[in-house]
Amino acid sequence: MKSILIVDEDAFTRNVFAHALSGRGFAVTLSNSGGEALRVLSHTAVDAVVVGATLPDMAGAAFVRSIRAQNMSTRVVFLASVLSTESLDVEELTEKLNVSLILQKPISPIEFCERLEAILDPSIEQPSLMREADGLDTTEVSRLVYRETVEADLNDVEQLVSGIRGGGTSFDLAQGAIALLRATASRHGFFGISRAVAEIERRLAPIQERGEGDDAAWADVQDAIDRAFVAARSFAEVEPPDASTTMTVLVVDDDRDFLERLQQFGREHLIQVVTAGDAEAVIDKMRDPALDGLLVDVDLGNEFDTFEFVARLRERSGSEPKPLGFLADRGTVPDRVMAAHLGACVFAEKPIDSAQFAEIVHRLVTAQNRGKRPLVAVVDTDLTFIRTITDMLHHAQMDVHHVDGSAELIERIDAVTPDGLIMNVTMPGIGGLDLCRMVRAMPRWYDLPILLVGDRMDPPTRIAAFRAGADDYLLKPPIREELLARLEVRIQRLRLLREQASIDMLTGLLSRRPFLQRVNARISEARRGGRKLALSILDLDGFKAINDTYGHLT
Repeated sequence: MKSILIVDEDAFTRNVFAHALSGRGFAVTLSNSGGEALRVLSHTAVDAVVVGATLPDMAGAAFVRSIRAQNMSTRVVFLASVLSTESLDVEELTEKLNVSLILQKPISPIEFCERLEAILDPSIEQPSLMREADGLDTTEVSRLVYRETVEADLNDVEQLVSGIRGGGTSFDLAQGAIALLRATASRHGFFGISRAVAEIERRLAPIQERGEGDDAAWADVQDAIDRAFVAARSFAEVEPPDASTTMTVLVVDDDRDFLERLQQFGREHLIQVVTAGDAEAVIDKMRDPALDGLLVDVDLGNEFDTFEFVARLRERSGSEPKPLGFLADRGTVPDRVMAAHLGACVFAEKPIDSAQFAEIVHRLVTAQNRGKRPLVAVVDTDLTFIRTITDMLHHAQMDVHHVDGSAELIERIDAVTPDGLIMNVTMPGIGGLDLCRMVRAMPRWYDLPILLVGDRMDPPTRIAAFRAGADDYLLKPPIREELLARLEVRIQRLRLLREQASIDMLTGLLSRRPFLQRVNARISEARRGGRKLALSILDLDGFKAINDTYGHLT
């Protein structure tokens, strides 16, 4: 009996091929990672190794190199997915790494077994290294067709999940649809979608075990569904936006004329404006991975509760929430309070002209500081408290840097460059109040958001904290929602103020003072390291003709 080791990150591929090979009399061993497979090979001889192009801990080619570096002459079959074909180095695999056969996913189990048997039996003519061109074309057509249907399958899954919560659908029916979708996505090479769908399955499992789920558990399921839609749309071939577009914002309003005006303003300022007029359209378009921000009119008519809807929308977004702003015909105090509670960074009154719209969108996008998670330094010696705070901040998409004491913070704060600071009032040595005063005395960190936590909530303690320069004071251990609300709003405000002070809104370039500061810093670095420094000055010619033709405003 010949033995086969299958190494692939996709459980569907492993299990289907193993079942097919077992039916033909092979002994099959399965592994989902390169490290695990190498350990198997260290004490077990096999006749062939089947390895996928991508593994969780290394590339498939790197795994084959490891085999050959240990002088293993085992036959190797390489499974190249559609996603990895362009980067596939066939010459290295076949000539340098002695790979016997390269197959293209997806491939039928029957064809896979026949190809594998051919390389193990010398009497059978060796097959070509890659599938024929028409086979590749068929695979690509199949992949394109599947890409057009995957969203419909996800919609079916979402309806089945809603049916479970409403009591009209069985878990078995929904789980079957989810398992089929996960396997099909994997078979067509969409492993990101497959993993996202598997997360839906994982989130549903504890609800099925208990026989019921609370609002938080169902919100986790819905969030997993949203992530699956985002994964599907990230692979979709959609109509690309104008190449000159710099950002994309979703505007929700029931006034079609107003939406058309904003789209015109967007074209003037290189902003893509996506519009929606009802709740269902908003939920669908919020799944767009290219979306940079959300603007919502507070009055969507027909007694629709806009703030309640936005709150639900924010709750179901476990992925990083989009920057939020509100528009209103007249900004009443209650409306502004509700907007603030929901984390809005913009509240603007109509009518809005072109320049105002551009400023609103830039504030939306820069408030989130896209591409960078906030880093919060936590100063305390209480490890239980550190773990609690770390869990809270990680759930809110924030990174944490733990500092053991006051002296270490003073020494390392410039290297850590935190966006916020949380520290205990009572610590060994230098306490939180004195440390807060020391940080405020450092010019670079005079505006850093600082939250002090302590075991007492009496007025003298709180007053002392504020006099020391703290932005806020919370009782230890803090309530998660309260801590995040107080910290997030301060970090966003600081980032916005710094952005407005240092970045030119039109070009996105540094303004004069911060530019000179950066240049001087680079010059100092070059001098210290004995390196050369290049400074490029660009001048755009012909602007008089632009101004004369289109006007200075354009």
